[in-house]
Amino acid sequence: QSTEKIDDKITDKKVLYRKFGPGKSDNLEKINQENQICRDLGERGIGPKIYGSFDGGRIEEFLENSVPLTISQLDHYYESIAAKMAKIHQLDSQKLDKSNCLIKMLEEFEEKNLEYLANNPSDLKSRTLFEHFQKSKKFVFEQILTPYSAQNKEDQNLLLNSICFSHNDLQELNIMLNKKSDEIYLIDFEYSGYTYLPYDFANHFSEFRVDNAGSAPLGFDFDESLYPGLDFRRQFVEKYLRF
Repeated sequence: QSTEKIDDKITDKKVLYRKFGPGKSDNLEKINQENQICRDLGERGIGPKIYGSFDGGRIEEFLENSVPLTISQLDHYYESIAAKMAKIHQLDSQKLDKSNCLIKMLEEFEEKNLEYLANNPSDLKSRTLFEHFQKSKKFVFEQILTPYSAQNKEDQNLLLNSICFSHNDLQELNIMLNKKSDEIYLIDFEYSGYTYLPYDFANHFSEFRVDNAGSAPLGFDFDESLYPGLDFRRQFVEKYLRF
């Protein structure tokens, strides 16, 4: 869309002008896909509305009176989060790449880390963490995904065979709360795409342990004891299934 068309749409609205910086702005294909995702979800009331896009960014609705959730609020708003997750999983866009984005993200992560370690051979801490990642990835693919898929590939009722559109990063800072209406909206669809349906559940429950607004040196606080119990996880899934 041209700048003129974008301006005509938003002369009487408060907006957020989002322009991506170096690193991300070089990948126009990824930016265009994210803009399309945001447009689709904005039209469905899941995220902010998109008023226009351009090479390197977009102009979107400014969510007034809204703040990110805190980690302590995740359980309080679980019904609304489950409802939004269900709506996201129902998205069927013909304009998006439907190959498994989780596999792509793991490959990109591995490639970037190998490049970093090649240029920073003295960073032993990063090398150790990356080696743990490689071992975990190998275990998941060789011991879980590959044999499971081979044995059950014909059974479409199994969740792991269900590929759907997913947010893939449902942590507290990506869930905005309107303080007046008490309604929530989801933001930050950088990692969104089509992947295994259960992944959003596993990721979201894991995020209960991570305070992304924490003050620890790594930029977040971690508390294993905050992982939600079985009863809560069942309630979340039951609410999700109602939609």
